[in-house]
Amino acid sequence: MLHAGVVAALTTWQEAKRELVSAEAAAVAAQDVDRRDIDRFNRARQSGTPEAPSPRAAAAQTTLDRARDREGSRRRGREASEAAWQVADRLLAAVRELLRTSDDPAGRRAPELLLPIVVERRGPKSPPDVAVDLERVRALIAAVTEERTALAVAPVPFDEATTRLDEWIDDLAQQWQPPLAIEFAAPDYRPPSADAFWPFKPFMLLAALTPVRDLLRERLMAAYAQLPGSVPSAERQALAADLATRQRQLELQEEHLILEAAENGMAIARRPDADAAVVLCVVLAE
Repeated sequence: MLHAGVVAALTTWQEAKRELVSAEAAAVAAQDVDRRDIDRFNRARQSGTPEAPSPRAAAAQTTLDRARDREGSRRRGREASEAAWQVADRLLAAVRELLRTSDDPAGRRAPELLLPIVVERRGPKSPPDVAVDLERVRALIAAVTEERTALAVAPVPFDEATTRLDEWIDDLAQQWQPPLAIEFAAPDYRPPSADAFWPFKPFMLLAALTPVRDLLRERLMAAYAQLPGSVPSAERQALAADLATRQRQLELQEEHLILEAAENGMAIARRPDADAAVVLCVVLAE
């Protein structure tokens, strides 16, 4: 059905395009006639101002303006239909991937998670009411999505980062184990190559020194001044689970609205990033 709508929109736009080309040709022809009119040319030269177009040229220009408006309107309709088709195609691909991974023993979802989710009918709503409810739910979904994105990139607290830095420095320092006895106590002494210690191993030794450690901490603190709010690692999993639950509940509400609207003759395009499992599983109660 959606593909048929795209084809119809494309056909309508092509007809408008042909009409526009025809109107442009007629306008050009009328303007050429005006330019060849010697009397009009002489009047314009004597008055010093451009002569108004002839009735024929004015009518052709009016027709051209109307054709441009129709072509623009139908082009926008075609683009909207194509955008809706692309959204539906992406969502269909997500549903197919969901079904494929559900059948795979190593998949990310178990088959029982694809059981129908039955929602109760709440009765028909007017298109304005549906639009208001849908806008509200989608605004909440967008807010939760932003929260999930922010959580994913939020740094750990400074104290936690400092602990990581100290552990890294300690690990580097422990790697500084120069072979002094082998190199300097051996009977057949040969001076060790500088390549054995340079350039990284000296840094490992320096990293254990208090001034170097303090300098690295200061640089880390300066970097934190440019970072967003932090979230402790111990709290991330619970926060992520809570946000995922909130988003799923909102997407269930959204799909509920879309299904009831469809029963009342209102076609509502789904979001391209809608949860494929929700779209696939939600059904209206009989």
